[in-house]
Amino acid sequence: MNLRQIFGPYFPRDERRRTITAQKLDAFERGGIGVVCTDFDWTLTTEDGVNSPLLPGYIDDPRFRTDAYIRWNREMFEQYWLSCGMDTSLPLAERSRTCDIWFEKIFALHRECGTSRHVLDDFLSRPETLELVDFRPGVFEFFSTCKQASIPILVFSAGLGDVIERVLAYKGTPKGEFLHIIANYFAFESDGSFRGQLRSSDVIHPYTKNEHHIEKHIGAGVVNLCGNIVLFGDAEGDAAMIENAPGRTVLRIGFLESGHSEDMRRAYEEAFDLVFRGPDIEAFSLCAEWMGKYAWKKRVEV
Repeated sequence: MNLRQIFGPYFPRDERRRTITAQKLDAFERGGIGVVCTDFDWTLTTEDGVNSPLLPGYIDDPRFRTDAYIRWNREMFEQYWLSCGMDTSLPLAERSRTCDIWFEKIFALHRECGTSRHVLDDFLSRPETLELVDFRPGVFEFFSTCKQASIPILVFSAGLGDVIERVLAYKGTPKGEFLHIIANYFAFESDGSFRGQLRSSDVIHPYTKNEHHIEKHIGAGVVNLCGNIVLFGDAEGDAAMIENAPGRTVLRIGFLESGHSEDMRRAYEEAFDLVFRGPDIEAFSLCAEWMGKYAWKKRVEV
């Protein structure tokens, strides 16, 4: 089976977009995979991971937080993300401005509620915390194949890099030569108190993911963003993590949550080349079994 046949059920419905997707898959058949760039929450993880602690405001374990903190955090999530950030009828610029406000309020809430290095370390030292995160089937098999084939993986997230590092290391995939993490990292004072800002002055939220952050976090030239790049995401903004440019082909694979509207489906099919919908849990299993092996085969042939 060729890649068109393997991923045919996930093609966009629009004929123009189907042609573009087919042409990109042909390029991957000729050249294999060079780089993988993926979102974290609800892309590598399942939809059931809504209660995971990966977004900055999700460190809401009652052992560390007051009832007021948990209530305010969840209200902000509903007000800024569910009611506006995910509304595909609004212009991207307006959704991005809403996320700017949302993240500013999240960090202010952490400062007011006494987030500290101790709180974060205590929270992440507990196996039951790290077990909250459920990954899609096939994710780590795909990672393993990429590592064997020397294909770098960029995990690009609007969540907390402190948390993502610990979760991936707990699952046996630590940050290293082939795995790079681009995310928000808390900055702490020498006494461990939250400084009220991030290590980087640039906040990463769902609509500010771009290549500027990649170079800033891992350094210029560390990963060659040329050739064939596979991008995974679950939000419309994720599709812009890697831009189209001469000398590269970006195959964008999107995950569309359950209960989506028709407008949202159309927006996703315009942003992504392949769309896995609802409980399509075989997405990474397919990529591990077929795409991953094909990438390894092409690398060997080269």
